[in-house]
Amino acid sequence: MKLSPDIDTYILYSQQGKYIVKYFKSPDAIVRMSRTKRLLTAIKSVRPDFPCIVPEMLYETAGESIYVEEYVDGILMGKADFSEAKMMAVCSWITGYMRDLRELGCFGYAPDGFRWRRFLSDFAERRFAAVMELGLWGASVFREFFAYIRESVSILSEPERLCIVHNDLNPDGNILVDLSKGLKVHVIDYEKWILGDCVKDISKMIWYFRRHKKFGDCFIDMYSEAVCVPDMRTVKLYFALDILNHFSEYRKLITQEGWNIYFQQELEIIQEIWKDDFNLW
Repeated sequence: MKLSPDIDTYILYSQQGKYIVKYFKSPDAIVRMSRTKRLLTAIKSVRPDFPCIVPEMLYETAGESIYVEEYVDGILMGKADFSEAKMMAVCSWITGYMRDLRELGCFGYAPDGFRWRRFLSDFAERRFAAVMELGLWGASVFREFFAYIRESVSILSEPERLCIVHNDLNPDGNILVDLSKGLKVHVIDYEKWILGDCVKDISKMIWYFRRHKKFGDCFIDMYSEAVCVPDMRTVKLYFALDILNHFSEYRKLITQEGWNIYFQQELEIIQEIWKDDFNLW
């Protein structure tokens, strides 16, 4: 199974059970997985019941590493055909998970002087530069989009509290639903976690809500009750930053199944998202 150009994933069957084996072959991927293991180990030490699986390192050198983690059964949320009642139950579980993640705080990962707005500003500028360096689209295509992101980040308020953000809470890839024993939800692949605003995790679910609009409204209501009331202008900014990041990694992502369709849709979105009347779903 190919997750990305720098990660190969395999399923291992043994007498003890079924496992996922991940082979990392780039320095960035190796560092990400190492810090992920440290984070999840720390979380499990204070919340043994928290829904995450701590990966175990089998082998590591300067150029490659191999990790193994328990396999979890389930259907990808984004590919499942659930009844409305079950989907509402899944959405309720996810908002509870987001609440718990927010309450865990930052686990000492916040360096002195860390500012979320500055982090986003630096991130956006690096991604702007990467997109332009690709030279695949004219600057005019992104002009209003870039201007909108810069302006929105410049006026963004600092979050009330910093917390661990999963940062890839994608129903099409990292949220699994197991219906074999009632209803059980699993969140996997924490490798892209960051420190920041808890609301950022909503942005990765927007593609799902664009396909299932009524669940988007219900989810926001549940989130407002369980976690905090999100400013939808901020949610839109975070979605725009995700899209910007995708374009900056175009050459890597376009080789993966389905991404050509996403990029076609995102090219349309960047022409509209900066407008006041743009609807996320």
